[in-house]
Amino acid sequence: MIPKILEKEIMARHTTLRVGGPADFFAEPNTAEELSELVKYAASENMPLTILGGGTNLLVADEGIEGLVIKLGEGFTKISVSGTTLTAGCGASMAEVADAAARNNLGGLQGAGTVPGTLGGAIVMNAGTHEGNIGAAVRSLRAVKTDGTVVDLTHEECGFTYRNSRFQREKDFILAEAVLELEPADGKAVYESLEAVRRHRRETQPVGFSAGCFFKNREHMSAGRMIDESGCKGMRVGGAYVSDIHANFIMNDGTAAARDLYELAEKVRETVKKEKNVDLEYEVRLIGRWTKK
Repeated sequence: MIPKILEKEIMARHTTLRVGGPADFFAEPNTAEELSELVKYAASENMPLTILGGGTNLLVADEGIEGLVIKLGEGFTKISVSGTTLTAGCGASMAEVADAAARNNLGGLQGAGTVPGTLGGAIVMNAGTHEGNIGAAVRSLRAVKTDGTVVDLTHEECGFTYRNSRFQREKDFILAEAVLELEPADGKAVYESLEAVRRHRRETQPVGFSAGCFFKNREHMSAGRMIDESGCKGMRVGGAYVSDIHANFIMNDGTAAARDLYELAEKVRETVKKEKNVDLEYEVRLIGRWTKK
């Protein structure tokens, strides 16, 4: 059965940057069967399909998104643990997944477990910190393909590289459930480690409407430091500004349009290219109907 489909749902309600125009159609499935039916429906209508995670790593165009946007519902937030294996729906938050591991005396998520967003979004981006990436813990994945078929993928078939995966290059997979292989650990120590990183983030990263880090770090080169040393802190376009606290955060003061954020990001990239001769690569995903001015 196809779940309820909304028309003209404003994407700013579903992104941490609080920008983004309307999706033509929007739905939140709660089971793999509902997800499969939605995907088949979109295919039968020749409708473009966009998958939305927690909205933490996205810049959605003011003009909105064409076709059907699917956001995994509450049914995809379940987490279970058996031995050293943790199974979770890809709509679960990374914080909830990491904390569940710690409660069960399991380690291996200290890096990715402090990254904002959902498990599915983290896997797509192969998110992490200097302590490790989520891809290293993924044993297998269950996904729904854009023809509605359900497939199981091994770790090797996911194509993990630094801040990247097969799922960024190939758009015909919707991640539904992940099986993580973790390691026995002192749960209290793991939780304390997670909390220390989260506390450090709260103390060193700006509070407000953001998508996290806008640009990828280069090997041995911090994007934030390059942006700071290029004199970009405090730059502003409309309601968008480069944070004075962490230069790799481009913030929305509450009045910004997506276009403001994009134009400021491009201004930052041009400045860093001029000052450092480095081409910054976006870490946020730009999606939707972007039109040239």
